[in-house]
Formats: sequence, C-alpha cells, structure tokens
Amino acid sequence: MAEWTLDQYVEDAYTKDQVFHPITKPYPTVVRGGSFKDTAEEVGSTVRMGSDLVWKVRDPQFPQSKWWNTDAAFVGFRIVRPMNVPEIEEDNTFWIKAN
Repeated sequence: MAEWTLDQYVEDAYTKDQVFHPITKPYPTVVRGGSFKDTAEEVGSTVRMGSDLVWKVRDPQFPQSKWWNTDAAFVGFRIVRPMNVPEIEEDNTFWIKAN
C-alpha cells in the first residue's frame, strides 16, 4: 500500500535543501512508497508521486472526504503521533487554512 503523507508534492523536492514542504493547496500531495500495482523498481520509501483529484470521483460525500480516495485503492495512510503534544500554533502548520 502506498502511503499518503502530509507533504505538498514538489516535482524536484530531492534536489532542493528543504525536505518537508508544508501543504498549501489540496492537490497534489505526496504519496510515497509504491503499492501492489507497481513494479519492484517502483516500490521503496524514496518513490514519490502526486495525488490527483480523480482519485475521489465516486466519493458520495459532500463535501468530499479528505481521507477517502474511492478510486485509489492502492493508497493508504499511517497514523503517527508525536511523543509530546505540540502547541496549537505548531499543530496548525500541518493543515490547509480554510477560506
């Protein structure tokens, strides 16, 4: 299962000094690792691809769910939490601001 992450997808991210790119817009975000649909060469922790709005075409919810990619069964996510709860200001840096 490829892992959906909280990074903004930047095509040349590995050629820049900044490793983490905070999310500033809904698409594309980083999907990392490869899945059952990929060849052996396309599976690994450094393999990245950008998410796509078409992965939610059949989502019946309105507004569509951020977490349910109905047309991307090859994408999952990992739940991770820090040892210490971050301050609210730091926590907010990981989310897109609502308009």
